[in-house]
Amino acid sequence: RWFFVRVVVVVFGFAVPIAIANYAAKERLSVAFEFGKILNRIKLVIGDYLIAYDVLIVLGFVLCIVSMIPLIGWILGIFAIFYLTLVAVYYFGTLYREVLSNIFYFFAPFF
Repeated sequence: RWFFVRVVVVVFGFAVPIAIANYAAKERLSVAFEFGKILNRIKLVIGDYLIAYDVLIVLGFVLCIVSMIPLIGWILGIFAIFYLTLVAVYYFGTLYREVLSNIFYFFAPFF
C-alpha cells in the first residue's frame, strides 16, 4: 500500500514543475492537468530535467542535515531554503523555456 503511494508521489512530483510552468505561461488552470502534453514536454528535455531534479534532491538533503545544527543551522536553513526555492524555480523555468523553443523549432516549417 505504501509502495503505491510513494510511486504516485514520485510520478506526480516529477511532473509538477512543468505543470506549474505550463499554467504560469498559459494562465489557465486546465493546462496544468494536460498530462500527455506535460509528459511530452518532459521527454524533450529529460536529460537536463533529471540533472536538475537530482541536484535539487541532493541540495535539499544537505539542507536537511545543516538544519539539524541548533541555532546556526536553523538560521542558515531559513535563508538556504529560500535560495534553494529560487534555484529550483530558475532551473525548471529555464527548462520550460527550452521546451518551448524546441517545440517551436520542430514545428517552425509549418508556421
